[in-house]
Amino acid sequence: SEFNEFGTKTLLPSTGTVGYLWTTSYEAIARCNSFLSAVAQFQSGGSIISDDQKRQLRWMEGQARFIRAIHYFFLVNCYGESMITSAA
Repeated sequence: SEFNEFGTKTLLPSTGTVGYLWTTSYEAIARCNSFLSAVAQFQSGGSIISDDQKRQLRWMEGQARFIRAIHYFFLVNCYGESMITSAA
């Protein structure tokens, strides 16, 4: 049963409805990675922005990093060791 597989951390992506967590987590991680890549390109482009905009950009970057981390947390707790991707 899925409950036993959850408790022993032996879930697979193909395990019933729990496979949904696998797919949606990696989709969210990919979106975060894309956003973080875009932020890095924007910052290296030498764009002139106000201090308030810089603070807002740093805040959004922190939010993206947190969302990515929480999805990795879910994956590790449901599936055990999971593949980490940092590229968009």
